[in-house]
Amino acid sequence: MSTLEKLLTVTDKMGVFKFDLAPLLRDYIGDVQIVADFKQYRARIVARFHFAMTQIVDAFTKQTPPRAPEIYIVAHSEGTVVSFLGLLQALSGVPVDDPEAPGTAMDTSWIGFVRGFMTIGSPIDKHLVLWEKMWEGLPLESSRRADGTVLLERTAGPALTLPAPIRWRNYYDFGDPIGFRLETAVAWLQERKCVAFEFETGRHDFGFSRYWLPGKAHNDYKQDAEVFGHFIDDVVMRPARAARPAEPPRNRPLVGIVSTAVPYLVAAALHFAAVLVLYKAVTAFMQPKGEVLGLDFSATLVEVVLLGLLLAAITLAARLPRLVKPNGLRWHLLAAVAFIVAALPAALWLPAELAEFLGQRFVGLARTVGVPESSRIVVHALIVVAALVSVACWWVPRRQARVGRRVLVGSGAVAVLAMVIGRLSEADTGAPAWPVVLAGAAFLYLWWLGILLFDLAFVWHRYIRQSVAVRTLAQWRRGQDAKAEIDLPSWGRKPPPPVSSTRPAGGSS
Repeated sequence: MSTLEKLLTVTDKMGVFKFDLAPLLRDYIGDVQIVADFKQYRARIVARFHFAMTQIVDAFTKQTPPRAPEIYIVAHSEGTVVSFLGLLQALSGVPVDDPEAPGTAMDTSWIGFVRGFMTIGSPIDKHLVLWEKMWEGLPLESSRRADGTVLLERTAGPALTLPAPIRWRNYYDFGDPIGFRLETAVAWLQERKCVAFEFETGRHDFGFSRYWLPGKAHNDYKQDAEVFGHFIDDVVMRPARAARPAEPPRNRPLVGIVSTAVPYLVAAALHFAAVLVLYKAVTAFMQPKGEVLGLDFSATLVEVVLLGLLLAAITLAARLPRLVKPNGLRWHLLAAVAFIVAALPAALWLPAELAEFLGQRFVGLARTVGVPESSRIVVHALIVVAALVSVACWWVPRRQARVGRRVLVGSGAVAVLAMVIGRLSEADTGAPAWPVVLAGAAFLYLWWLGILLFDLAFVWHRYIRQSVAVRTLAQWRRGQDAKAEIDLPSWGRKPPPPVSSTRPAGGSS
């Protein structure tokens, strides 16, 4: 989080945008802890929810007799957990003690007037999996009659009849780190034979790419008229037996593509900047006019891009297998393919003069590993060194995450020193060497930032945007081992098919 805070501070200073990520995450985690871990505080919070619902019913009944109220609950973030728990308590008929008046049960008759439930940015699934004791002791078995009403034969009180199932709609943006689709909630209700909600995965769970900034997306629902408009059209204004649902919120053009691509482009830019800083310092040292290789600016730019791609290839190949749960060799094979694709332009088009300057010391190594003799063996030697730097990181124990990055940058620094220092020591230009030393430090720092940003972007898109983390929790809940998957980008995609709620024999929660 500290790295993200520093990057957001830079964007604030540049005047691009301002967003305080840390308070959002701290406040959310604090809310979760109060609700999930402290039963006494949770009871007080849910009691306030019951009290507010009772006040709404009483006020409406007094002001507009003889009309009966229709309640539509709109909940966001941790508020969805509180309201969902309150709804379940009211449906079950289990007495809810009033913390302000011990021994007095809260009035939960308001549940008969609830017609709709809207959740946005909801973490209900995570609470169902991680805090199972929150949901114990709630008998919810119910049945639907032919006339569409719902009957709950409650053991803790008189039977409850709802005029129709509560129409529940869930909305989540793919850039929201907190809200996801609620397939675990659907499975949980099915296991308890609860049909009091009209809520099915794939039909009433709406994911989209509508907000540009990941993280901030968690709060952007509140200003989205299309999201609230869909709930109003599909739930509030729709007759209970309407057959045609309203059109769900659509992806905004380019949001999914841009929000996915931008962090990787910034990471690539940091790799190119690292190469450029060192390249300019070395050329200035070799010949103050910057013409050591006899190249103009356009040629220099091409070389920086080619070397930057080679550096990015090292990062890709080194980091991909370390950012996922390994399952065989497929992620290592994917890393190898990524390395080949990113390094191929350098292998094909890197000028011979530059390759000679950088890779001459590694020709013997290339011959040792079996690289055939050719006119471009020096270029191939550079590719071999880059591949060895990447592969070296695969052998670092996965539990030592920071060590993996240090090995990557350290081995890369040794390779760069071997490429550059020897050639600089042979040159007799009379130019001071300290700018090269500073440029080398800047090279390592910019590369380090590029690696961190790539790691953050990949983890974000795979485990948050692609919902791998939530699907892993769902698999654990069903007593299954998490399956490593290679997912496609999420822009414009349909959500994955719903999972079965059936647990394998002997499975545990």
